[in-house]
Amino acid sequence: MDDEIKKAGRPYVFRFRPDSDRTIDEIVNNYIFFADRNSLNDPFDSSPELVRLTENSEEIAKFYDLISESITDKKVKEYFKSEYTTESLQKYAQSKVLDLILEFGIACFSMYIMNMPLWANYSNNHKGVCLQFNSDIDKDFFTILGPVQYQEELSQMEFMPITSEKEIGKVFFRKDKNWGYEKEVRLLKNFKRKSKFNKNALRNVILGYSADYQYVKKVFYDVKNNYANVGIYKLEKPTTFGKLTFTKIITCPK
Repeated sequence: MDDEIKKAGRPYVFRFRPDSDRTIDEIVNNYIFFADRNSLNDPFDSSPELVRLTENSEEIAKFYDLISESITDKKVKEYFKSEYTTESLQKYAQSKVLDLILEFGIACFSMYIMNMPLWANYSNNHKGVCLQFNSDIDKDFFTILGPVQYQEELSQMEFMPITSEKEIGKVFFRKDKNWGYEKEVRLLKNFKRKSKFNKNALRNVILGYSADYQYVKKVFYDVKNNYANVGIYKLEKPTTFGKLTFTKIITCPK
């Protein structure tokens, strides 16, 4: 808490949120909403165009056999074998890559709190909050957590559904170099919905320096009423480049 407020990097991650009722609800009910890639602000982020189903004949043959063997209904199996060859199955599966990618839910964090563009872009120009988590405290929740790799050129990935089934997850951890300032850490789930985290994993709630008095008051009471050991701070407007100052809120602001 007090000794953690200025810590950054693993296991600490930071989630920037706007000054909204939804943010309050997320804090009170200790959850994060995992949305699909269509909600991301970069149209090329996790694009299905960046995934190419392998054309390796042995891999596709294994894929074909796996599907065929999994069909227990005799008529359905006969239909499958009459309608699909390994080649036509490959084309069909490629067309379904988008559906596969949309099955995953994504939540975005940063490795550092000292990031003015994130405060501006995701915390409504310093009016919202930043939530500091210790991911080690809830390893079950933060299972698939990893840094985004920023690349000069986003080339297509080859997806091998049998040999390297889990490799498709890598598409969610690559972005164009122009987004590098975010220093993003991404959490991936195989569903899209609210998911509760262990309350102990939330260490500090930091309000932006432009946060409205009524919002500060609401955050203060909602944190105090729902968490036993979470620090509440307010970021002071920076006066020195590269340095942030936090004021701990001990009692409700008047």
